[in-house]
Amino acid sequence: MVLRKVTTPKTGPLSSIPAAGRIAFGAAIINNGTDQAVYASAADTDEILGFAVQPANNVVLRSDGFYQQYDDVPYANSGEINALAIALGATNIIKGDFLEVAALGGAGGSGAWGVLAEAGNQAGATKTITSVAQAAESVTLAASMATPAAGVAIGDAQITMAAGAIATMGLVEGDYVMLRDADGDTQLNRVKSLTATVITLQEPSTVALTVADNDLVHRVAQIKVKIL
Repeated sequence: MVLRKVTTPKTGPLSSIPAAGRIAFGAAIINNGTDQAVYASAADTDEILGFAVQPANNVVLRSDGFYQQYDDVPYANSGEINALAIALGATNIIKGDFLEVAALGGAGGSGAWGVLAEAGNQAGATKTITSVAQAAESVTLAASMATPAAGVAIGDAQITMAAGAIATMGLVEGDYVMLRDADGDTQLNRVKSLTATVITLQEPSTVALTVADNDLVHRVAQIKVKIL
């Protein structure tokens, strides 16, 4: 999949900030306190700077789809953009739904990735104090997650899925994916290539996934939203 541009004709003026580490296109970001960008977490609603957009003028990055430490990150904080979104349950995002930064990870887990999910415990219909965007289109995500067919170790670059799972998830090459274990560890990655049952990751996994724990691989979608 060729990623849609994060910016749209209705995106407001852009600002920029250096990256403190990896930042995906379309992710919500905050200032880490030293004037560098890091991913927003669910607790950062009132501190969000905006959403990272692709580099201008054909700038080539060191990792496709991600800014790295010290890269200049342009971001939008008004208008409409294509943000990253995830379903944390068997739910779809409907045009008009309100979105918040997804609550990922757990105690001691790696949960700050700046991706959005339906606000109000996956309800979406009511604007909450944690809402940061409103869906400008509908996206089907109810079947966008699955448990691997075999365990994944830290450092692995491939994930084996059950027959039909990749197609059901709607995964295509170039998609962002979230690896998520039951202990609260997560990683935002990208699909480098696919077969019918194997996902090859762009970057080695930093999360161990266990079949018996029902650990998950999520498809992370691009969705057009209005920034609130």
